[in-house]
Amino acid sequence: MQIIGILGFGVVGKSFLRFLANCKDDLFLNDTITIQADSCVYIWDQRDLRDAEKTLLHEHNATHVNRSVSIKQFLQDCDIVCTSAGFDLTAYKEFDHKIVGELDLFSLFSKNLTVALTGTLGKTTVTKLLGTVLGQVAFSDFDKNARVFVGGNIGKGLLDNVQELENYDVSVLELSSFQLERNNLCAPDVALFTNFYPNHLDRHADLQEYFDAKWRIFEHQHSHQVAVLPLSLLKLEESISVKKRIKQLKSSVIFFDDGAGKDLAYRLIEDYRLIETKDDNLYSVIVKGQEVLQEKRLFACSHLSNVTFHDNWLMVFAVLCALDAQFKVLEHDVVSGNVSFDLHEHHHRMEFVGNYNNVSFYNDSKATVIQATRVAAQTLSKNNGSIIVILGGLSKGVDRSILINELRQLHSIKEIVCFGNDCQSFGFEQSFATLHDVFNYILKISAPGDCILFSPGGSSFDLFKNYKERGEKFKELVLQKAASLY
Repeated sequence: MQIIGILGFGVVGKSFLRFLANCKDDLFLNDTITIQADSCVYIWDQRDLRDAEKTLLHEHNATHVNRSVSIKQFLQDCDIVCTSAGFDLTAYKEFDHKIVGELDLFSLFSKNLTVALTGTLGKTTVTKLLGTVLGQVAFSDFDKNARVFVGGNIGKGLLDNVQELENYDVSVLELSSFQLERNNLCAPDVALFTNFYPNHLDRHADLQEYFDAKWRIFEHQHSHQVAVLPLSLLKLEESISVKKRIKQLKSSVIFFDDGAGKDLAYRLIEDYRLIETKDDNLYSVIVKGQEVLQEKRLFACSHLSNVTFHDNWLMVFAVLCALDAQFKVLEHDVVSGNVSFDLHEHHHRMEFVGNYNNVSFYNDSKATVIQATRVAAQTLSKNNGSIIVILGGLSKGVDRSILINELRQLHSIKEIVCFGNDCQSFGFEQSFATLHDVFNYILKISAPGDCILFSPGGSSFDLFKNYKERGEKFKELVLQKAASLY
């Protein structure tokens, strides 16, 4: 009997188990992997399972492997291994032929129109915005009542939604580099690459490997599909070969001008569309053979909600262009209030927590890379008042010292402080052991008119389970300490 292993029993591992339990027929993925419906399932996790997890194993006739068994031994003993993207298996490449990721299984079942996003910054926000907007906008063959599924690297495990896919018209997926590095099937109808900055270099061997994983979002696209790219990718170093990769794309190309300048696209490829901002409006420009064939106004920037940054709106409208959205109708509906751009949940990213004695507090815990912190500080610096920035978290192998110099160039920065186990990667000495400690210090030095920006610029795993827990702790301190003190 076939033995299927599940590596890790978190959100994704549990979704694998439930998915396998519901499989009534054999599943053919490729020439080397066929999942048999009557397989034996074994779970490997380095921690002790909770009672509810043991009950779940029992319900689905799965077995928890003793954690004294090494990962290598587990990989050897199993015929097929379903792995969470969080597991780093680069040291076990000899077993790649038997490893399956959740994205491939999801893609095997998905027949919906699919929009997929990857990149370093903005993925979650743009994913949620698209999920909100596409259900209210007429596009392609869908009216304003399109049923939109939002998932991927956010929310539930992808496979928990496979049985429900027939209830949706469109899937909007946020995909991480970890998910994409094992992408063998996913071919999004529209694939968006938001931007690219150094990140996850504690997992990927170098910047090239990190980029390669992201680029796999385009690998299986065909000529009827669309790749959406920022012009800033064309500025990356030659070793990454972005220009060559773009020329080799089978899909059509839409660029959006994220400040890099549209001249970068000229003479690169003959046919493309560009989404740009001009005269306080968003425009679509169609270029063929280096000649502008059409320039069309899409939308007034004044109608865009301030729920997120302008670059994120460029990405949303580039995707809407790829889907042939009806922009005149959209603009009319926005002005008349029939379409809302607001996010139902926009926590931990430039989230206003409160104002006490004219001191404002912002929770930007989702800033896990320095570029996100830089944008947050630049945004707040447009307002009057001084900014106190709280940094922290783990560097993920990235040199973060450059951020300090960039922040100090902003006239509004009053002070920069750091907490946690990796402050040395910022290259300065003003540091505290815990968030509680740094918060007490902030309360002492803040004055009316100040803005407190909690934007760590690193991952949360030194002191917290995830960025959400870190953000909730900051908000708790604000609501308890700041409110009582002021």
